[in-house]
Amino acid sequence: MKRLKEKGLNGYRKRKDSKQDSCVQSGHAEIEGISMLFIYGNAIEVLEKVEFQKTVEEITFQYMRYNTIVGSNNMKKLRKFEKLRKLTFSHNNIHSFVQISKLEAITTLKSISITDNDVHSTSLCR
Repeated sequence: MKRLKEKGLNGYRKRKDSKQDSCVQSGHAEIEGISMLFIYGNAIEVLEKVEFQKTVEEITFQYMRYNTIVGSNNMKKLRKFEKLRKLTFSHNNIHSFVQISKLEAITTLKSISITDNDVHSTSLCR
């Protein structure tokens, strides 16, 4: 927790003004080591942290609407992550492969993991 506060993250923030951006009303972010970032709910603002953009290799998004994640402003931020290799999505309202194709803009990606989303249950997704 101390590391999060040093990085300028408050751990829990109520954001009533942006309910439509997340599946939950609050947000939380955690960093594990220097390479894994976990973002829950409305904590998308951590993508702006330059120190994360230089070291994070893996980001997990949980309970955040996918369309918010791949919106133009957030995609610009994700492309700044120099070492980003893997994205994991869980409970993000992903329902079509067209949505997933937006991730092509992140050229450093090597792996995408999707669980607990509607697209996961389609016959083409294994």
